[in-house]
Amino acid sequence: MERWKPVVGYEGYYSVSTLGRVRSEARTISRKDGGRGHTVNYRKRIISTPPAGGGHYSLGLNRGGKRKTVEVHRLVFEAFVRPLLPGEHVHHLNDVKTDNRVENLQALPDVEHKRLTQKRLKEKCALADFLTLCWIIQLKEKVMPRATPPL
Repeated sequence: MERWKPVVGYEGYYSVSTLGRVRSEARTISRKDGGRGHTVNYRKRIISTPPAGGGHYSLGLNRGGKRKTVEVHRLVFEAFVRPLLPGEHVHHLNDVKTDNRVENLQALPDVEHKRLTQKRLKEKCALADFLTLCWIIQLKEKVMPRATPPL
Protein backbone atom coordinates (compact mmCIF):
# COMPACT_ATOMS: atom_id res chain seq x y z
CA MET A 1 0.00 0.00 0.00
CA GLU A 2 1.33 3.41 -0.96
CA ARG A 3 2.04 5.73 1.97
CA TRP A 4 2.91 9.44 1.80
CA LYS A 5 5.20 11.58 3.96
CA PRO A 6 6.25 15.22 3.69
CA VAL A 7 9.49 15.93 1.83
CA VAL A 8 12.12 16.84 4.42
CA GLY A 9 12.65 20.61 4.34
CA TYR A 10 9.54 21.16 2.18
CA GLU A 11 6.80 20.20 4.65
CA GLY A 12 3.45 21.64 3.54
CA TYR A 13 4.74 22.06 -0.02
CA TYR A 14 5.57 18.54 -1.26
CA SER A 15 5.12 14.90 -0.24
CA VAL A 16 6.80 11.70 -1.41
CA SER A 17 5.43 8.16 -1.44
CA THR A 18 6.82 4.70 -0.67
CA LEU A 19 6.52 4.00 -4.42
CA GLY A 20 8.73 6.95 -5.33
CA ARG A 21 6.02 9.34 -6.51
CA VAL A 22 6.12 13.05 -5.62
CA ARG A 23 3.15 15.38 -5.25
CA SER A 24 2.68 19.05 -4.55
CA GLU A 25 0.36 19.79 -1.65
CA ALA A 26 -2.69 22.05 -1.81
CA ARG A 27 -1.79 25.49 -0.54
CA THR A 28 -2.46 29.20 -0.94
CA ILE A 29 0.43 31.59 -1.43
CA SER A 30 0.36 35.39 -1.22
CA ARG A 31 2.42 37.13 -3.88
CA LYS A 32 3.44 40.71 -4.34
CA ASP A 33 3.52 41.79 -7.96
CA GLY A 34 4.40 45.41 -8.68
CA GLY A 35 3.23 46.54 -5.26
CA ARG A 36 -0.12 44.75 -5.62
CA GLY A 37 -0.56 41.62 -3.61
CA HIS A 38 -2.69 38.67 -4.67
CA THR A 39 -3.06 35.03 -3.71
CA VAL A 40 -2.44 31.94 -5.80
CA ASN A 41 -4.18 28.66 -5.00
CA TYR A 42 -2.30 25.44 -5.78
CA ARG A 43 -4.11 22.11 -6.00
CA LYS A 44 -2.69 18.83 -4.74
CA ARG A 45 -1.27 16.95 -7.75
CA ILE A 46 1.24 14.26 -8.68
CA ILE A 47 4.37 15.73 -10.29
CA SER A 48 5.86 14.04 -13.35
CA THR A 49 9.53 13.25 -12.89
CA PRO A 50 11.42 12.64 -16.15
CA PRO A 51 14.85 10.98 -15.92
CA ALA A 52 17.79 13.38 -15.71
CA GLY A 53 21.10 12.95 -17.53
CA GLY A 54 22.32 10.13 -15.26
CA GLY A 55 19.08 8.16 -15.56
CA HIS A 56 17.73 9.02 -12.10
CA TYR A 57 14.40 10.80 -11.74
CA SER A 58 14.82 14.39 -10.59
CA LEU A 59 12.63 17.46 -10.24
CA GLY A 60 12.74 21.07 -9.14
CA LEU A 61 11.21 21.95 -5.78
CA ASN A 62 10.13 25.55 -5.13
CA ARG A 63 9.82 27.28 -1.78
CA GLY A 64 9.98 30.97 -0.96
CA GLY A 65 10.79 31.91 -4.55
CA LYS A 66 13.83 29.62 -4.67
CA ARG A 67 14.12 26.49 -6.79
CA LYS A 68 16.26 23.46 -5.96
CA THR A 69 16.76 20.40 -8.20
CA VAL A 70 16.71 17.13 -6.26
CA GLU A 71 16.80 13.42 -7.09
CA VAL A 72 13.65 11.50 -6.16
CA HIS A 73 15.47 8.51 -4.62
CA ARG A 74 17.10 10.82 -2.07
CA LEU A 75 13.70 12.32 -1.15
CA VAL A 76 12.19 8.85 -0.63
CA PHE A 77 15.11 7.62 1.46
CA GLU A 78 15.23 10.69 3.69
CA ALA A 79 11.45 10.74 4.23
CA PHE A 80 11.01 7.04 5.04
CA VAL A 81 14.37 5.79 6.33
CA ARG A 82 16.64 8.49 7.76
CA PRO A 83 18.62 11.58 6.77
CA LEU A 84 21.73 10.86 4.72
CA LEU A 85 25.01 11.34 6.51
CA PRO A 86 27.81 13.33 4.89
CA GLY A 87 29.64 11.09 2.41
CA GLU A 88 26.69 8.73 1.82
CA HIS A 89 24.89 7.91 -1.43
CA VAL A 90 21.52 6.27 -1.99
CA HIS A 91 22.02 2.98 -3.84
CA HIS A 92 19.35 1.13 -5.87
CA LEU A 93 19.54 -2.52 -4.80
CA ASN A 94 18.25 -3.83 -8.15
CA ASP A 95 20.41 -1.37 -10.18
CA VAL A 96 17.31 0.15 -11.83
CA LYS A 97 17.84 3.89 -11.41
CA THR A 98 14.15 4.66 -11.95
CA ASP A 99 12.91 2.18 -9.31
CA ASN A 100 12.54 4.50 -6.32
CA ARG A 101 10.46 2.24 -4.09
CA VAL A 102 11.64 2.60 -0.49
CA GLU A 103 12.45 -1.13 -0.19
CA ASN A 104 14.83 -0.83 -3.18
CA LEU A 105 16.96 1.90 -1.60
CA GLN A 106 19.99 1.63 0.66
CA ALA A 107 22.52 4.14 2.00
CA LEU A 108 26.16 3.36 1.24
CA PRO A 109 29.40 5.19 1.96
CA ASP A 110 30.92 6.91 -1.11
CA VAL A 111 33.74 4.38 -1.39
CA GLU A 112 31.42 1.36 -1.26
CA HIS A 113 28.97 2.93 -3.71
CA LYS A 114 31.78 3.64 -6.21
CA ARG A 115 33.13 0.10 -5.82
CA LEU A 116 29.71 -1.46 -6.45
CA THR A 117 29.04 0.84 -9.40
CA GLN A 118 32.39 -0.02 -11.02
CA LYS A 119 31.85 -3.75 -10.42
CA ARG A 120 28.40 -3.66 -12.02
CA LEU A 121 29.74 -1.62 -14.93
CA LYS A 122 32.47 -4.22 -15.55
CA GLU A 123 29.84 -7.00 -15.45
CA LYS A 124 27.66 -5.13 -17.96
CA CYS A 125 30.65 -4.50 -20.23
CA ALA A 126 31.67 -8.16 -20.06
CA LEU A 127 28.13 -9.18 -21.03
CA ALA A 128 28.07 -6.61 -23.84
CA ASP A 129 31.45 -7.89 -25.11
CA PHE A 130 30.14 -11.47 -25.03
CA LEU A 131 26.94 -10.53 -26.86
CA THR A 132 28.93 -8.56 -29.44
CA LEU A 133 31.18 -11.57 -30.01
CA CYS A 134 28.13 -13.84 -30.42
CA TRP A 135 26.61 -11.39 -32.89
CA ILE A 136 29.84 -11.27 -34.92
CA ILE A 137 29.99 -15.08 -35.05
CA GLN A 138 26.35 -15.30 -36.18
CA LEU A 139 26.89 -12.62 -38.80
CA LYS A 140 30.03 -14.34 -40.04
CA GLU A 141 28.17 -17.65 -40.37
CA LYS A 142 25.43 -15.98 -42.41
CA VAL A 143 27.87 -14.24 -44.72
CA MET A 144 30.40 -17.07 -44.97
CA PRO A 145 28.62 -20.35 -44.23
CA ARG A 146 30.83 -23.26 -43.32
CA ALA A 147 31.69 -25.49 -46.21
CA THR A 148 29.96 -28.83 -45.98
CA PRO A 149 31.87 -31.87 -47.16
CA PRO A 150 30.62 -33.32 -50.47
CA LEU A 151 28.58 -36.54 -50.32
